[in-house]
Amino acid sequence: SDLDPASIHADDARALRAFRARLLRQGGGPLRQYCKEHQGLVERTLASCGVPAADRADVAQEVFFAAYREMLRSASPFLCPGAWLIRVAVRRASNYRRGRGAAPEHAQGVDSPGLSS
Repeated sequence: SDLDPASIHADDARALRAFRARLLRQGGGPLRQYCKEHQGLVERTLASCGVPAADRADVAQEVFFAAYREMLRSASPFLCPGAWLIRVAVRRASNYRRGRGAAPEHAQGVDSPGLSS
């Protein structure tokens, strides 16, 4: 959804505008930091959804590309980044499995690597 300034605090809206300007001006440095901070979460989510280790980095890249696109038009990736990225990762994993005709690893009785309890 589009950024609705009434839905977030004015300071948050200013911070979002500043981040977007920095993102465009600095050629992706802030996005790299965002990806670095959330890489583990996204990869664990993809693993739990059955994306094989060999393909996880590619699918994670799709998740972060979706985050980048959304960052340019919405506050969603910022307000609750963990929950937002999990939702996107689950959708991308579903698309991956549907495109590959694969069942999730955990459904086949194989523990997903990289997950901790």
